[in-house]
Amino acid sequence: MFKDVQKHDPHPGSDIWSWFDLEAKDYLLENHQNLIICISDGYLDFEKKIKATRDKGTYMEVEKYRNIPDWKSRIQGGEGLLPIKDDFSHYDVKFLMLEITLRRERNSDVPYQMDFNIIREYWKTWLKSMGIKEADFIKQGRPVERKIESYFK
Repeated sequence: MFKDVQKHDPHPGSDIWSWFDLEAKDYLLENHQNLIICISDGYLDFEKKIKATRDKGTYMEVEKYRNIPDWKSRIQGGEGLLPIKDDFSHYDVKFLMLEITLRRERNSDVPYQMDFNIIREYWKTWLKSMGIKEADFIKQGRPVERKIESYFK
């Protein structure tokens, strides 16, 4: 079964945090291997006017961590995404995010290389807080066919 998270909200992009909070449990089965394949640039953020209406921790602040040496421990220590109320550990979920696309510095073709590590840590820490232990993240342009095939085995 496929679910288009973007249809969940009227703004551009996907609100994966709210989908997990409000709907994910409706699509997962106990005593089954559940696979979530997310095609996203990896950034969970919003325009300023939308961000102003949301609770802190329901969106990412990747740019905030680009130049902070202890960014990883800060995300793991509670500055990342807020945990949701559900525990998915009894659903045996594998999560795969494809097509992470790094943003570029202003007026440059150079992507922020550190963003991949920051994005991955945000997602891994948050997924782990919900009991999802198996997660993988693939940058845009990487071969994904074998990775997707291995998720269906």
